[in-house]
Amino acid sequence: MLDEFSRQIGKELKASTIPIGQAVVSVDGFLKEGDIVILAEAWAHIGKAKSAQRNKVLGDLLKLAFINSVLRICLRTRPGGRPGLQSRHKVSRVSAGFSL
Repeated sequence: MLDEFSRQIGKELKASTIPIGQAVVSVDGFLKEGDIVILAEAWAHIGKAKSAQRNKVLGDLLKLAFINSVLRICLRTRPGGRPGLQSRHKVSRVSAGFSL
C-alpha cells in the first residue's frame, strides 16, 4: 500500500521513528522535503473489520493526531491531498476532534 501511495505522489515514503521529547513514535511511512512532511500509517484488510482491527486504526489515527499537534504539520488521509475521512465512519467522528 505504501509503495503504491509513494508511486502516486512521486516520492518514496519510508518507515521511520520520530523523536518527540523523550518519546519515540514509529510511523509506517515518512517523508520530509523542505517544509513538506508526509506521514502515513497503513492497514490492509478484506472484509468487515473486527474490534481489535478498528482499535488499531483508531490508535494509528490518534498517533498521527498526536504527531500533528506536536509538530504542527498537515495530515492528509487520501491521495490527492483531500483531507478528512468519510463521515459514515466512526473514525471520522474521532478525527473531527483533531481537525483532520
